[in-house]
Amino acid sequence: MGALIGGDMRAEHLQLIKAGLDEGIARPMSPSKLLAFLHGINPRAEASTLPSFAAPTEIVFGPHTVVVSGKRIALAPIETRILRFLLERQGQISTREQLIEAVWPDPHTVESRTVDVHIGRLRKAFSGLRNLRIRTVYGAGYVLDYHDP
Repeated sequence: MGALIGGDMRAEHLQLIKAGLDEGIARPMSPSKLLAFLHGINPRAEASTLPSFAAPTEIVFGPHTVVVSGKRIALAPIETRILRFLLERQGQISTREQLIEAVWPDPHTVESRTVDVHIGRLRKAFSGLRNLRIRTVYGAGYVLDYHDP
């Protein structure tokens, strides 16, 4: 197993050198630029799937994490998908039903209050950030408000 790990690390290092990251070692690189670069070469399917919309420059998705304004936040896969959906519809109301249909693999097995639990977890995860907020619109759904810091 050690040889496999070492081989993977050598392959990743070669990939970094080929991509020009070796220059980043000689001169400083911003954390957000480094994370965006690493996100782009990650071989895992979930990490390499880029959103189909213009994401704010301060939000970087990774496997089981998201980096918002330099703060790394661990998220469950379903919460990552909820965040992506809300970002796609930023400023628009998303109903529980829309979230369930768009985010869950089998929407027929999900209760509408399950969405509330995951929204609560997202709010808790983002509680220290002033530029990202999930708002409840009474009787209608949820709205993501995001602005660049």
